[in-house]
Amino acid sequence: MKRVRAVVRDPKVTVHSLRHLMKDRLRFAGVPEGVQDSILGHSSGRVAEAYGGPEARLRLMRVGLLKALEVAL
Repeated sequence: MKRVRAVVRDPKVTVHSLRHLMKDRLRFAGVPEGVQDSILGHSSGRVAEAYGGPEARLRLMRVGLLKALEVAL
């Protein structure tokens, strides 16, 4: 929180607010829900979530994050 407070003075903004902001940016960028969940560290509990190699999942998350950052700019 001290790092957030160094940049943001609004007392309503917390570290958790950053998760909500990223979720919104990922939605606006059209990133699929499953990729959004992976980026944010959520688990759907679905078996298919574990399919594919870690490189493929990382690549999807990277592409999703880059899209979200483009939308933000």
